[in-house]
Amino acid sequence: MAVVKGKKLVSVSENLLDAAAKVSREEGVSMSKLVETLLEQAIKVNKLKYRSDEMAEFFDVLQTNRILGGLFIPTDVLDFMLEKCQVDCTELQTLWHDNGKWTAKYLTEKFPDPLVVFERFF
Repeated sequence: MAVVKGKKLVSVSENLLDAAAKVSREEGVSMSKLVETLLEQAIKVNKLKYRSDEMAEFFDVLQTNRILGGLFIPTDVLDFMLEKCQVDCTELQTLWHDNGKWTAKYLTEKFPDPLVVFERFF
């Protein structure tokens, strides 16, 4: 890498550079700013003890959860609600089963390996 005024030159494939240029235009930022921001995010992810190549996968799982109507509820809160509401278990099981079928269908159509994606929900 050549060092010029506190900056470094990095070799990147042309296809990747073209895709990044498109993203920078869509976001209205310079290529330098886009690359700098992405590198900062990769470093943050690394500090959280994840690999940078997992960033998009995690985001995809979170977005899929949102699309499927999922939300995060602490276990204690869910247990309390179920206990206080005296929920009919038969109806709850039916609802849970139906939701599971729709989730499986969505994951199967959206992802090439739905079981790997499903594991990432946990």
